[in-house]
Amino acid sequence: MIKFKTIVERVWVNGTDKAFDNTELKLYSAEKRETLAFLLMPRTPAKQKEIRESAKKVVDTQNITIEKMMGGGDYDEELIKRETLDYIIQGWKGVLKEDGSPMPCTIENKLAIFDGGYKRLGGAIVDVSDWLIAKHEQYNQEEKKADLGNSETSQDGLNKED
Repeated sequence: MIKFKTIVERVWVNGTDKAFDNTELKLYSAEKRETLAFLLMPRTPAKQKEIRESAKKVVDTQNITIEKMMGGGDYDEELIKRETLDYIIQGWKGVLKEDGSPMPCTIENKLAIFDGGYKRLGGAIVDVSDWLIAKHEQYNQEEKKADLGNSETSQDGLNKED
């Protein structure tokens, strides 16, 4: 079980993780999948918003639409994908080039996962990142509840010392 702290942390996810079962990795042998690992950074809602805002296109006031006026607007989806993958995928192990040499964890290679023959894997990586942040938030809520349950309060509202 993953133990979370109060801050968002990067997490290594092994290629044999169930999250990757319905991706292109299912075609790999168990031994090959065991050599793969991805260092993932959960993307917080604040980070998602930051990335989205950075990809907002300049509004053409000549051709303004209701959607644009209501806060929607046009976004550079390629930039969102690029920034999201670059943030989420912090590193990897066992990802190889065709010649068998290690593939560097660059933005170009990260995009190759999505744009190449590994679209399901890329999607699973984003899903795992979102799952990690959901579990992190759930853990923090449970910790807060436990802390509140463990502190008794006197009639004057001050915590009692044990």
